[in-house]
Amino acid sequence: MEAPHPSELLQNLASFLKEERLRSNLSQDQVAHLSGLSRKTITQLENGKGGNLESLIKVLDAIKRLDVWSVFEVKPMISPLQLAKLARAKRKRATGTRIVKPKPLPANLPRPKF
Repeated sequence: MEAPHPSELLQNLASFLKEERLRSNLSQDQVAHLSGLSRKTITQLENGKGGNLESLIKVLDAIKRLDVWSVFEVKPMISPLQLAKLARAKRKRATGTRIVKPKPLPANLPRPKF
């Protein structure tokens, strides 16, 4: 499967913003007011013609869709080396009282006959 061209991604994002604004029953003027941006910036974002990440985040917040931003959240990853260290540090046995083995009898003592 071929990755979409950046212009196609930009158009998809623009369509998403417009659809979500309409679904929220907000006009461009209302979104501009809520986000602190100009109406022209909202129009440009919805047409895929401009804007920046900060504007995008402000618009997503205004239309109550910051949840989509979680896709970009970086999750901490454990390296194989760290994973091996954790496995080594993990307990393998329970500690408890040790069983003491009896000492062997000296060789010069007579052994019982059965």
